[in-house]
Amino acid sequence: MVRLWRTFTAPAERQRLQLAGISQMVVMEAAQLFLLDVLANNGPSASRLCTRDVLALTGGVFLKTLFPNVKFIFLVRDTRAAATHLVHRQVPVMGRRLRSVEEGLRMLEDLLMLLRRECRMLGPHHCLPVHYEALVLNPRKTLERVLEFLEVEWDEAVLHHHLHTGVFVSSKRQLYLDSLTAWVVHFPDYLKLCPRCYYHQAKFLGYDSFSFPPDYSRLASYDWSSPMPWRPGRGVQEFLTLVGKLAAKGAGQPVHNNSHVDLYMRAFLYV
Repeated sequence: MVRLWRTFTAPAERQRLQLAGISQMVVMEAAQLFLLDVLANNGPSASRLCTRDVLALTGGVFLKTLFPNVKFIFLVRDTRAAATHLVHRQVPVMGRRLRSVEEGLRMLEDLLMLLRRECRMLGPHHCLPVHYEALVLNPRKTLERVLEFLEVEWDEAVLHHHLHTGVFVSSKRQLYLDSLTAWVVHFPDYLKLCPRCYYHQAKFLGYDSFSFPPDYSRLASYDWSSPMPWRPGRGVQEFLTLVGKLAAKGAGQPVHNNSHVDLYMRAFLYV
């Protein structure tokens, strides 16, 4: 629906719809009714309709346009742990399986740029960033904050979610501390050498990018500043590319092939 909405609001398509007598208000009402019907019929009747889908936030501003009272829980996790988990558990992301932790980190960097931008545009009254690690270490304190944000009265049942949810297999497990550091032994060494290259967004989420494992009891606050990708300076990039080309040439590989140069550049960083 978010993709469709972006198509409908593009200048050319908007003009075409207007010529057909279909206003933006009609399109908005149709989208609103469709989404409301899907949510309402997805479970038992409730005063608050919820969906557990991290990608819903990619259309946060669009959904707020349709539903002014909408609120998002932006559950964030150390990107290193998340990428390692997705690869080793072979969890498909948007229909494809990740082949390496590095690929997972790059995918998460792009996704977090979008999610942080949407959360910032929504503002703290409609988007609440919550650290997964804080939820595991201090569930009561974290969930009190979440329910206060949602304007829902406290209920002890939220501390025993595994007894009350049956839709998702992962929901049936209690919060367990081992999940916080299990990723460290599977994390490739070469990725540790350049945090800004592979997990730049982690520091904006409040994580210590240089510790393995970090002390999750001392998380920094979420950074609400405008998300910007990190790019190496021209001199650094030229040096790394030159090293990659020399290594590729020494191995008898074509230096004009960017994938080979990239591979040897990472090998150099690893060494």
